[in-house]
Amino acid sequence: MYVEKSPGNPLKGCSWIELLVDDIKRFSISTKTPASYTALTIEQRWQAKTPGLSSRGKSATKKFVIVINGESVPLRAHKALTISAVCSWLRTWAPNDTQLVTPGGRTHQLNGDKVGNQAHFIYFIFNEDSNAIKIGRAKNVSKRLQALQTSSPAVLELLKTIPVEGLAAAQALELALHEQFKLLRLNGEWFRADASLKAYVDQL
Repeated sequence: MYVEKSPGNPLKGCSWIELLVDDIKRFSISTKTPASYTALTIEQRWQAKTPGLSSRGKSATKKFVIVINGESVPLRAHKALTISAVCSWLRTWAPNDTQLVTPGGRTHQLNGDKVGNQAHFIYFIFNEDSNAIKIGRAKNVSKRLQALQTSSPAVLELLKTIPVEGLAAAQALELALHEQFKLLRLNGEWFRADASLKAYVDQL
């Protein structure tokens, strides 16, 4: 997908944004190149020195996380795209309370304002084989899930995440949740997927 580098000014050109195909489908995100850009003539593009679209590749990439409806959704973007440009694109389809976590771990609202300290997440990961839910804490939930999956024969599912500002607040919330569901504890951070715990996760 391509978005404008400078929202509202197609002469500045476009750069790419990339999401997982499943995420594009379930959020019904348009993959069309901005009409304002495609409407430009070739001459206009050359005069503006933006004749084409930037190529995709693993180089020149910034990795973001979209926090939407309690989920952490990974996003890759070309390095030319600013936080403002990404937030502007998100506003075209995402709920107003959606947040964007930058590669540096800073959390931004969709208007581009910083939320506060580096983002941490409380996550809930489900193991269907053992009917258990892990309540843990991480800065990069996708990487944490991948690490857990590598050492688990069972398929793990990320149920929800809670974005938290700063390490201290994340640690406090994690401990509070462990205390709240201590009667369901199986081992370490794994808790029995009881109806009460499932109901808590569902309402997030």
